[in-house]
Amino acid sequence: MGLASFCVMSQGQSTASDTKLRQIMERAQAGANGSEPATSAVNQPPKTLAPEQATLRNTLLRDAEAALSRRDVIEAEVLFDRAASIQHAADTEIGLVRTYMQAGAYRRALAFGAHTAGVHLDVVGGSALYAWLLQMGGQQAVAQRLLNDTLARQPDSAFMLAVAKQLRSERPLADTSLQIPPTRLAPYGDNTGLPKHARVAGSAVLLSDGRQALAPLVLIPASDKVLVRNGLGQLSQARILRRHAGLGVAVLTLEQALPVAGALQSHTGPVFPGSAGYALEYVANATADPAWPMMSIGFLGAPSGTDKQLTLGIALKDGSGGGPVFDASGRLLGMAVSRHPQRPLDLVSVQDLQTVLGKPLAPPAPSGVAARAVLDQMYEAGLLTGLQLITVAKKGP
Repeated sequence: MGLASFCVMSQGQSTASDTKLRQIMERAQAGANGSEPATSAVNQPPKTLAPEQATLRNTLLRDAEAALSRRDVIEAEVLFDRAASIQHAADTEIGLVRTYMQAGAYRRALAFGAHTAGVHLDVVGGSALYAWLLQMGGQQAVAQRLLNDTLARQPDSAFMLAVAKQLRSERPLADTSLQIPPTRLAPYGDNTGLPKHARVAGSAVLLSDGRQALAPLVLIPASDKVLVRNGLGQLSQARILRRHAGLGVAVLTLEQALPVAGALQSHTGPVFPGSAGYALEYVANATADPAWPMMSIGFLGAPSGTDKQLTLGIALKDGSGGGPVFDASGRLLGMAVSRHPQRPLDLVSVQDLQTVLGKPLAPPAPSGVAARAVLDQMYEAGLLTGLQLITVAKKGP
């Protein structure tokens, strides 16, 4: 897949007014010495730096990664951008893409990820990160094509083979081997107060006040000890406020408020079988590592037995449930819930949830036909609305 193809994909997803991003891209296209044709930067080795420039660049990259690990995205962006002004190189641009993701700017990250993957064809890290972001955002077919193209160029790359193995698996997860900078395929996250035996059990949905969340009852451990973390790595302790057995959900109160997706609205009116749906989930795993959520696209199922709820119908990779479900306009439809470990997931609608909560999950959308949402905008909202549900089955530190 050539640079032109990547640029076409990114144009529909990027923010055209992002001046800094455009400047970096223009510097890259100007060539290593500032006088070569625009296409000469593609797949060219970086220019040789003077020793003092190389030392400064390495220091900037080290300090930028340290800032990013603290989730200081403003400082990280400044430092990565200074390194980028010294040399047009893949590691610097990969750092910027990850900084945008740590800030929740998925659209910006995807646009610059397309540039990085398309220009630095000799460095698998850019293609690996871009493929990962594409698949997490629901564009699995494009991600798999990129994987195939990259492996055709570098079939012996152990890192790319590991990435491909995960993205082709039933439960894609950035394990320890895929969390090493510069191409770390996960956000940094807060681990404050995280118990030793914590694990990711599934997903939860943040309410519009940022202080409460909903989680499937079937995932709540006997200890009642739960925490939640969003796609930006922000963590909060939680406690069980109420249980609603009929809907199979628990209402959680968060000790620390989490940021909300400001433009998110709730779907109003009936929900019909066969409607398009977009479901977000976190992969359950035995660790409590931070991760980006994964979006799956499909069509809502038929009514669930004698209940009013519809079966979710959307094939999820993990299937533990608890994540938010959106309609084609990016409005919140409800959440995916199983009331029994062996039972298929249902869609518990916002109307039913609002009835038991006594308040809306998000402001109701105005009546009338709504425009279709852009997929990357929907995912960006999901980074805040969808939460990792972290549980602790054992007592102790």
